[in-house]
Amino acid sequence: MTRFGYFLACEEHGPRALVRQAQLAERAGFDALWISDHYHPWLEEQGESPLVWAVIGAIAQVTRLPVTTAVTCPLVRVHPAVVAQAAATRAVMPEGRFTLGVGSGEALNEHVTDPRWPPADERLEMPEEAVAVIRRLLTGELVTHRGTHYRVDTACLFTLPERPPPIHMSGLGAKAARLAGRIADGYICTTPDTALLEAFQEGGDKGKPTQAGVKVCWAQDAARARATVRRLWPNMFLPGEAAQLLPQPRHFAQPASLVTDQMVEQNIACGPDPEAHLAALRPYLEAGFDEVHINQTGPNQEGFFDFYAERVLPRLRGPTPGQRHPRPTTRQPISTGGVSQMETPSVPGRGSDRIKQGAGQMTDRATQTTRNAADTATGATTDATSAAGRTAGAAGRGVEKGVRAGAGTVAALPKQAMRLTKLLSLHKLLRAAPAVAAAGVAVVVARRVLKRR
Repeated sequence: MTRFGYFLACEEHGPRALVRQAQLAERAGFDALWISDHYHPWLEEQGESPLVWAVIGAIAQVTRLPVTTAVTCPLVRVHPAVVAQAAATRAVMPEGRFTLGVGSGEALNEHVTDPRWPPADERLEMPEEAVAVIRRLLTGELVTHRGTHYRVDTACLFTLPERPPPIHMSGLGAKAARLAGRIADGYICTTPDTALLEAFQEGGDKGKPTQAGVKVCWAQDAARARATVRRLWPNMFLPGEAAQLLPQPRHFAQPASLVTDQMVEQNIACGPDPEAHLAALRPYLEAGFDEVHINQTGPNQEGFFDFYAERVLPRLRGPTPGQRHPRPTTRQPISTGGVSQMETPSVPGRGSDRIKQGAGQMTDRATQTTRNAADTATGATTDATSAAGRTAGAAGRGVEKGVRAGAGTVAALPKQAMRLTKLLSLHKLLRAAPAVAAAGVAVVVARRVLKRR
């Protein structure tokens, strides 16, 4: 069965927002995460580009979803030996939920350390050597390498997972797809092209996993969604090799004016209609991808996760429309800007979850209140008995004061019970009854002591 993941876009969101989106994705029922690895955004309008390894380290602490880099380029900007160390470190926290996705990269990111951008044929040679170096280092052996493109001198990784993470490779053309089939453990793609899947399978075993990524834009208004795509991601519509060759975000902005609403409408699911989103995703399922990762374009992330949790993911997975994907019903703290906040996505059933949680808290408070009442009355009785030998009148006043305190507390309990009946089922209300009864008994005992005095 196809798994559905969420695609975190580092070009568009800062690190705190990405970590929060990862948490929301897990709660909405997504199975996995993709995350992009850039030095520059495609466009200045996108506005972000954090270091991916810091972000996925933070994600590992707040979710249990597996993460794949989509994709890291170990060719120019970052040496394969450094990528190997980063991948090994991520794979041990926690173990078994990380896949290293690699690709041949773009001049946009790679030129920052070397202005020379290799030609296409050389860029296809380099990943093969880079992946070989990474695999050797992930074994923990001492590596010295003198290759065509890379040098490694007596390097050894000391922090290692029990098993090396799988390495998947992207390929946007037939040659790259066949290379991925030969040297990688899985395939990464952003188009439902069956010819590319066949090329990947020709290069290696047919049983290797395949992952795909797709962008959508949920909004209450389809026209507004299309405008968001045109503003933030017009680079998706650039033809040919422009995406691999242009070195600066401003270069991608120059042809953006050529992107029309019609182009967006024909290629990206936009708006609130679940049928449009299902139609955009169905070709990936029909092509046979094992995982499909979906990215929401624009700032309306919460609305997207609610929409997919209720109206898209259940239908993709096969249950009847309207059946909800199981999610945790308790709220968890989300760290935003260093401040822990309680956050619950506005998903169906959220109101009842809040009522149940609030009712549970009121039950605890009511139970504790009755216990305090019983303790107060019992304590007053004990104090009165011990003081009888000294001053009977003072003892009587002390007991009376204690009884009044206990009785006042118990008298307030019917109001609590009225509130509870609105929130709790009958069995929860009955759970509080023994504590109420205990408080009542304590008051009766105290009153009898007063009469004796």
